[in-house]
Formats: sequence, C-alpha cells, structure tokens
Amino acid sequence: MNRLNIEPLTPAQKYILIGLFSGAVALFYVLRNLYIISLGGPPFLDVYTFYAAAEAVFTGHASPYNIEILKLYKAPGIHIVHPFVYLPSSLPFFWPMAGQDFGVVYQSLLYLNALLIVVLVVGMAFWTLRLTGSFLAALLMIPILTEGSRGLLQTLLYGQINAIMAVMLLAILWCLMQQRRALAGVLLGVISTIKLYPALLLPWLALRRDWVTLGWSLGTIAALAVLAWVWLPHYLWADWFNKVAIYGYGSNVPDLIHTNNHGNLNINGLLMRTFENPPLIKLLAYGSALMLFAATLFTAYKRPEPLAGHFAAFMWLTLLVAPFTWLAHLTYTLFAVVWFLAMAWNQRQYIWCAVFAAVYGIALPVTQVDFAPVMWQQNVPVAGLLIMWGMMQYLLWHQNNKA
Repeated sequence: MNRLNIEPLTPAQKYILIGLFSGAVALFYVLRNLYIISLGGPPFLDVYTFYAAAEAVFTGHASPYNIEILKLYKAPGIHIVHPFVYLPSSLPFFWPMAGQDFGVVYQSLLYLNALLIVVLVVGMAFWTLRLTGSFLAALLMIPILTEGSRGLLQTLLYGQINAIMAVMLLAILWCLMQQRRALAGVLLGVISTIKLYPALLLPWLALRRDWVTLGWSLGTIAALAVLAWVWLPHYLWADWFNKVAIYGYGSNVPDLIHTNNHGNLNINGLLMRTFENPPLIKLLAYGSALMLFAATLFTAYKRPEPLAGHFAAFMWLTLLVAPFTWLAHLTYTLFAVVWFLAMAWNQRQYIWCAVFAAVYGIALPVTQVDFAPVMWQQNVPVAGLLIMWGMMQYLLWHQNNKA
C-alpha cells in the first residue's frame, strides 16, 4: 500500500498562503467593524477634538487648550469634545483638517485607519513567519492580531491616530536595522512631536551611542518647535504648559476624563483608583515609573542585542508609565507582542506563548464593559501589562537572536 507523500511547503508558498489568509481575515475584520460603526458609534470620538483644535488654531486663530474655544469650533451636530493635550508643535500636522467639511475628515481618517489595520495585520503575520520560520506560528498569530487586538477596534471606532503611529514606529525600526539612522531619527522626531510617548526611546539611543539617530531626532523635534513658534501664536506654549503639562501624575487635566477612570490601563490609573492621598500617589507613580524605566534601561545596557527586542520593550514601557493608557494605545505596540511571542516560540516556550497571548487578548480588555467594574477588575489590565513587561525582560536576558 502506497503512502501519501506530502511535500513540505517552500518558503515562497508559506508567504503566499499566510498573505492570502491574513489578508482575508483582516479584510473581514475591518469590513465587519466598519458595518458596526455605520450602525452607530460612541457619543464622542478623538477625531472630534482633532478637528476642533485645527479649526480653532488655523481658522479662528485661538488656543485649542481652552475647552470653551474647542466647543465653539466643534463640528456641527457634535455635542462632546475633550481637551486637546498634544504639544503646540504637533498642530501643523492637524492643519490639513482645518477648513474642511467634518464628514470628509472623519471618513478619510476612518478609511485610512481601516487600510492601515489590514496592512498591519498582513505585515505582522509576514514578520512572524520571518522571525520563526514556522507556518503554524504565523497562522496562530492572525487571530491574536485581529480578534485578540482590541486596540485595533478602539482605534477604528474612536478615530484615533495609533495605526499611523504603529506604521511609523515599524518604519523607524526598519531604518535602524538597515543602518539608515538619519531617516530613523527624522521619523522618531516627527512621531515624538505628534505624541510624546516614543521620546522614551531617546535615552536608549544615547545608551547605544547611536548619536546620528539621536541627533537627527532632537534636531527634528527642535525644528518642528521652531516652525510652530514662527507659524503659530507664541502664547500656545504657555497655554499648553499651564493647562496640560503641569498636571502630571496624581492629577487630572481639567475637563478631561479622570485618570482614575477604569479604562486607564497604567500605573498612574491604578494608583489614582486605589489611594486618595495625592502626595502619596505622586511619590508612588514617579517612583515606580523611574524604577521600571531604570530596569528596562539596565537590561538594554547588559544585553544590548537584539535591537528590535529593546525597541519593542521601551515602547511597551510607555503603556505602563504614561499618564493615560487607553486600549487603543495597544495598537502602536502591536509589533512588540509579535516580536516577543515569536521569540518565545523560537525557544519552544509554548506555555509562555499561551500565557502571553491570553493576558494580551483577555486580561487587558477586561475593563471594557458598559458598567463600572469592581476594583480588582479595574486593575487586572495593569497587572497584565506588568506581567507582559516582566516576561519581555526575561526573554531579553535569555535571548541570543540578534534580530
């Protein structure tokens, strides 16, 4: 009796099959959620604030850091806007929204996010295959990248810019790995201006003595600040400092969702929910942030390779130490999940893979409910982020791959 002889898949066949399957799943995921959004979205969106801020600055020549001003320039029919908290030097990136019909702005961002989500899912599936060489690992990653990544849905639903950030961060990582340091520096300077969190990579670049990337990053940040200073009213910087920056840990920006909100998935949120003593909260928040940052930096100093692993670990750290961390922010750290799952798979630590995936897909979204969850449920996601950070540090200490 002849045995059925099945030839193993060639690398090209693996990429074709993973591309087809991940593309189909990602497209279905996006189209299904676009349909759900068309039936009625949440009462407020981040894009409402972006649009009002652009209108206030470039049409009304007023400060976007005044909530009453934002309400004057909000789109017709919009009832809720939140304070604009981004740097004044980020405002030129929102300039294209000014003077446009809000419907056009909203639809453009919605479908741009939808396209980028498909690109991210397919790209991350390919990267998994490249890192592991395993067709099965890449196949298993696809549901984690879609149904397990609630941040993608939140980014799409709320009109956020995290998918754009994710693509830019991947571009920076690719440039660093290809030794295109000047371009990496420019991109890092741009993204750190739009959203401060990636600036946490700057001390790591100094530790690596990557002066070219660091110099171009700082130069780009400075150039964009000068551009804003020349183009926009100077008082915007004082306005931003007095109404946003001054509040830091243990405080609430006026008119913004409180940091003790159950959806805030970081240490600052945990402390604000647990304690009622502001000085104690500040001490614990700043102390824990510094300790986590020092530990991550120490790992990078003692185990400088792999570059991609440390890049991912520092971006994951931003989730823990930022004043605000919403589920949508997991979108720009999606590549970190992929990298560490792939490394654990390569080391045959399949239990770790299962725990990591379960924490990411189950524990982190546990507070996304319509009612106010009990205290333990509010803080489970923070514990999940800490567990995943610890697992990342462990893998970096025991990683020989220089990918």
